[in-house]
Amino acid sequence: MGDRISTGCWLVVLLASLVVGIVGCDDDEADPPSDATVDAVLDGAIDAAPPVCGDGVVNGDEDCDGDPQPCAQGERCGDDCRCVGICGDGQRVEGEQCEFDGDCAGEFEVCEDCVCRDVGCGELTCPGCCPAPGGPCLVADRGDARCGSGGAQCVACAATERCDDGVCVESPCNAENCADGCCAGDVCLLGDRDAQRCGSGGAACAPCEGGEDCVAGVCEPAAGCGRDSCIEGCCLPDGTCVTGDRDAQQCGAGGAQCAPCPAGQVCDAGFCREGCSPANCASGCCAPDGMCLVGDRNEQRCGTGGAACAPCGPGEICDGGVCIPLCDAEFCPDGCCQNGVCIQGDRDEQRCGTGGVACAPCGPDETCDGGVCTPLCDPEFCA
Repeated sequence: MGDRISTGCWLVVLLASLVVGIVGCDDDEADPPSDATVDAVLDGAIDAAPPVCGDGVVNGDEDCDGDPQPCAQGERCGDDCRCVGICGDGQRVEGEQCEFDGDCAGEFEVCEDCVCRDVGCGELTCPGCCPAPGGPCLVADRGDARCGSGGAQCVACAATERCDDGVCVESPCNAENCADGCCAGDVCLLGDRDAQRCGSGGAACAPCEGGEDCVAGVCEPAAGCGRDSCIEGCCLPDGTCVTGDRDAQQCGAGGAQCAPCPAGQVCDAGFCREGCSPANCASGCCAPDGMCLVGDRNEQRCGTGGAACAPCGPGEICDGGVCIPLCDAEFCPDGCCQNGVCIQGDRDEQRCGTGGVACAPCGPDETCDGGVCTPLCDPEFCA
């Protein structure tokens, strides 16, 4: 016993002093504690020490320490060294169909125990009302004949009521005074002229779904886009008829399906053809959309030989596909102007003038001299 006391003297003294008041190690100052006292103190100290999660050892009240091996099947070791269920921890693992309701694909499916289960149309799956347990879930205020909310059974409102946010309420606009239309609040509207406000018999006006038209107050699938309804254009996938000659990405005619033109081609009158180039636009210029334009009729798109159309500068006009100075006294001081073009006005009796004035023909017995019409024979010329 003496060896045991001397070996762990200070540890024993420290621990035992808490219980029996020992403050020294000298056998002369105090009697040594008994074996039972030392064992009790040591055991109490060990039991009082809190477990350390993450030290690699399963201590005290810990279920595990990083290694899931001690946990049961379907559990993992949590951050607090306790075994927790895998389902619901936000991490989908093999064998789980879901963690949250949004992971399930079915309209009426919810996630229970990490398995998607169909619970039908009801308060868990339908913000509107249910005509039957199997669905479908209906928008609660889309018609007075099917009113309700929170997944409750749909009900029909009375003739003088309307469905307001899933609740039947008395309405100044109702089936009795709006039999041929629908009610937008307290106002009766003709409910067959707007797909955004469709209805009849005094029911609440409601928008039709995408791809539907309002026909006689009832939402019905829109008439298909085709040869009869889109003869001058082409049809988009959603059934819309568009002008099929203005976009190389949606080209077509006669109600055909719109299609993109191959690279380098343009859409011309609904048909794809080679884009503008010097080979096919020798007498004009090429617009940004690939079309060949007559390049001498617009100062904003001037050019020739299949070059890119370009605007003329200030004081210029497009003549024969070339930008030239605009004809006036400033740009044509020594000639005359004809159709905006400056002409040397002293070489042609049909186009005579100077100083940028309009060219004019001389008389039968006149000639153009220095831009001025003068008699062919007079004392000066015929002395």
